Amino acid sequence: MNNYYQKRTSVDFNKAQDYLELCNSADEAFKTEPSVIQTEICKNNYEVLESYHASSNCKAILYRNGDEYIVSFFGTDFRNLKDIGTNVTMVAGKSPKQFKDAENFVGEMINKYNIPQNKLTAIGNSEGGSEAIHIKGVFGIKEAYTFNGYIPKLSQYPDYNLESNIYNFRTEGDIVSKAGHVVGEDFVVPVNLKDGKNPKWGPFGTAEWHRIENMGDCRNSQPASVYEQNNPEWKNKYIKGELKSYEVEDIPKELYALFDDAINDRLRNGAVVNAPRPVSYNTHSGRTGCAGTYQVSGYTRNDGVQVSSYYRTCGFPHNNA
Repeated sequence: MNNYYQKRTSVDFNKAQDYLELCNSADEAFKTEPSVIQTEICKNNYEVLESYHASSNCKAILYRNGDEYIVSFFGTDFRNLKDIGTNVTMVAGKSPKQFKDAENFVGEMINKYNIPQNKLTAIGNSEGGSEAIHIKGVFGIKEAYTFNGYIPKLSQYPDYNLESNIYNFRTEGDIVSKAGHVVGEDFVVPVNLKDGKNPKWGPFGTAEWHRIENMGDCRNSQPASVYEQNNPEWKNKYIKGELKSYEVEDIPKELYALFDDAINDRLRNGAVVNAPRPVSYNTHSGRTGCAGTYQVSGYTRNDGVQVSSYYRTCGFPHNNA
């Protein structure tokens, strides 16, 4: 199966902004009283039809706008161990229970509302973006829009379900979307940090930029390929292109589980190059004591083997934080 599809489709940036706002307001819509939810009208006439909360903590809302239906999946709740477990399972290349719950919910909604395949769009941020891609892969629905989403491994889906109409909107400095696989079209959205600060770890970014409330207007986005040409230090994906040793050093240790396989692939292919750190290189202001050795948290490999935490040493030790 090809990892990247060249077929181009026509993205609707106004819809993308609507969908971003739906994801941003999901918590509020989800808390609507059951007696009111059927008649709740959201911005731009998006009507809330159903809400869903599975025991796996898969959470979703079904919207309707005219004859179009949109199923929106929630992002990771880092206070919930089930969400953390879902992320670990995805990184291990397996389908978590939340994927199956999302699949069951969408199947029920298609039957209940008699939704045509070409009238259903899946959207979601972070982990919810993973579920949106899963639904696109399983049902071959009209479109999927992700916002700083982690793209799961794609071998489990028919190729034709992922050939087109997948749009990934990401802030420049989001680190999670860079760990996922490559499918659809990527767009870089301006960041909208409320405090005016601009934190980043070089080209890889920071978790601060992952938060959906910090994402700017999708209508002001540009294709990632164009952004990368204009910003040559920026990395679109860990699995693409050459990595500098100091770039690998700067990956936050708590995120190594996401990137370990990709970094090892780069090492095997000679695509991690020892390089001195440029004086102008922009690292996160909070990093101190960076000396080239980092602890990697324990995680589960693709083959199911449990890996204990360990220390990785790479690149040149350096003193500038």
